[in-house]
Amino acid sequence: MKRTHRTFVLLRGILVVVLGFALMSCASMVESMVGSISSTPVVTATRASDDPLDGYVMAFKDGSIYSVGQVLTPASADTNGEAEIMDMNLGDKRWSEVFTSRPAGDSDLVVGQIVLTPYDENPDYLKTSNWYAYFITDISRKHAGIITASGYDVKVDFLRIPDREVPKSP
Repeated sequence: MKRTHRTFVLLRGILVVVLGFALMSCASMVESMVGSISSTPVVTATRASDDPLDGYVMAFKDGSIYSVGQVLTPASADTNGEAEIMDMNLGDKRWSEVFTSRPAGDSDLVVGQIVLTPYDENPDYLKTSNWYAYFITDISRKHAGIITASGYDVKVDFLRIPDREVPKSP
C-alpha cells in the first residue's frame, strides 16, 4: 500500500507540474494574442490628401512665375484682392494675388490648357520651387509622360491646373 501511495503522490506531482506548464503556456499564448489585438492600429476612413500642395496657394511673382504660399491674411476688398502669404520659396511674408490649383488629370492635358509646372521636378521641393504658367502646345508624347508646354518639354507628373485664370497669365 505504501508503494501505491508513493506512486500516486509521484504521479499527482508530475501531473501538477505538467498542468502548470500547460497553463503557463496557454496564459502566455492568450497574453500574446490579446497584446497583438490591442496593439493593432485602428484604420479610419479619413486619410491625408495625396496632393502635396493641399492647403497652399499659388502666388504671383513676376512674368509667368509663381511661388507656393500659405495664406496669413485672406484676400478681401480691403486688401485690393491680395492675400498676405508666407512665401515658401523666399521664406518671407508678402502681399500677392493668389489662387488655388489641383494636380492635372489625364483629361486636363489638352492643347491650349494653361498648366503650372515646377522649376524643380523633385517631389521634395515642390513647395519651395518656382512654378511657371505655360500653355500646352503638344501632347503627342503624353503616353511617355511628357508634354510640350510653350516650347518646353515637361513631365506630366507634377503639372497643376489653376482653379481660375491666373494673375498676369502668359
